[in-house]
Amino acid sequence: MREALLNTENKMKKNILIVGAGGVLGSNLINFIAEQEYQIYAVDLKKDFMISRIKSSKNILFFDISELMNGRIPLSTIDIIVQCAFSRSQEGYALIESINLTETIFKLAQAHKVPKVIHISSQSLYGKYREDYSKENDKLNPFDMYGIAKFACEKISSYISCATTQITNIRLASLIGPQFPERVVSRMLEDAKEYSQIKIIGGKQVFSFLDIRDAVSGIACLLKNSDKKWKEIYNLGTQNSYTIIEIAQIISKYFKEKKNKDISISIEEKDIKQQILLDSESFEQDFKWKPRYNLIDSIAEIYNAGK
Repeated sequence: MREALLNTENKMKKNILIVGAGGVLGSNLINFIAEQEYQIYAVDLKKDFMISRIKSSKNILFFDISELMNGRIPLSTIDIIVQCAFSRSQEGYALIESINLTETIFKLAQAHKVPKVIHISSQSLYGKYREDYSKENDKLNPFDMYGIAKFACEKISSYISCATTQITNIRLASLIGPQFPERVVSRMLEDAKEYSQIKIIGGKQVFSFLDIRDAVSGIACLLKNSDKKWKEIYNLGTQNSYTIIEIAQIISKYFKEKKNKDISISIEEKDIKQQILLDSESFEQDFKWKPRYNLIDSIAEIYNAGK
């Protein structure tokens, strides 16, 4: 009875299933689209934690993973699945569990003829040093266990994707925002705030970060354009890149202009080869999308969230 009622209420809306809804990307995506014309099925391993991170809305129903596996969600009515549940660990057992979960979600989508699946993959498939901005058809060179695991999921998707269930892999750039304290930008901001100095090791490393707000707006464009044919793989990032020294200088300037605080920068020279660049032209053209937030915007957001 409950499923029939849901089907009747939601037949005019797109039904979106988001797995990993309690994570940073999943929760931000749901909060971004919650008041749009979607019925959202939010799924995570930790149901209470997931609910605590998501704004309340009549358009959201919450489930844990076991309820998804036990058929509590009417998968035959789902229009799009977003699979963003994946361990960030380098431990083999955790990554194997994530690969198995992703494969299961792909197979459930195929069995119930879910039209579209978005699998959140990673730019780490391209390697840690790139001569130029990586394009979707470039040679892959994952630099860690996480990258290998994401490649395995993409490979599985290529065998399961079919005419009735299209799976698209989004190779996502490194995200920054208040919920990513491990990123070099956040660490530098914390050092500047606490110690009035930024220490750099190396100096030539090049980074390209995507603000979490741009990441969710990009994925939201996919949801909005679900009626068009998607490519099998898209990069999602920004063309803006910075050396680690440039990042430190931008943060120092921010503190001087906004807080009237001098920040010293010290550099320990070391030959560290790292250049992470991502070409998102294909995604931008297909979905008429552009990132809105630059590095200064992200720095301000992170700083203000930590007050």
